Amino acid sequence: MLPDGTNPNAVLGMMVARYSGEVLAGLIGAGVLAAIMSSMDSQFLCLSSLFTNDIVSHHLGKGEMSDEKKILLGRGFVVLIVLICYLIGLSNPQSVFDLGIWCFTGFAGLFPILFAALYWKRSNKQGAIAGVLTLAVLETTGYLLSLAEHEGEFLILGMMPVAFIVTITTAVMVIVTLLTPPPDEELVEKFFPAKN
Repeated sequence: MLPDGTNPNAVLGMMVARYSGEVLAGLIGAGVLAAIMSSMDSQFLCLSSLFTNDIVSHHLGKGEMSDEKKILLGRGFVVLIVLICYLIGLSNPQSVFDLGIWCFTGFAGLFPILFAALYWKRSNKQGAIAGVLTLAVLETTGYLLSLAEHEGEFLILGMMPVAFIVTITTAVMVIVTLLTPPPDEELVEKFFPAKN
């Protein structure tokens, strides 16, 4: 057993060191670090591509920016995101499990928006944007409130925040979608072709 007060983030490394040889511990440690680096690299690359292709190119026009400028802008955006993540990590170190809960909450909040985009013909960009913005505000607010909560886990009415965030995000997306014009028929037909 590990002593009381052991840093939860260090448990895996301590167990590997205690129950395996030095060579195996080094290989397992390198494997864990490689998996973490690979995941983070993929996520940052995806963010960079989304930013340059879906936001910058969309608003400036496809041919307005050279590839070199796109690459430079994408790299700058990644550096900015990494810096923000680093500062958040330094501001209030939390356990990996607490951060995992907030990551899961964010992904779960995006699920209804993705589901509606794939299966609801009436869904539109206004509803999706409203849902994403609602999710961003609720996720950020909940995370900041959880930092102030030092005793135990952060709960709302005895439940984890994911339940409320997913419910509110879904409701906002549906309401805004129903209050705004439906997508064009040709767009709907493109993604939901009539079955013969």
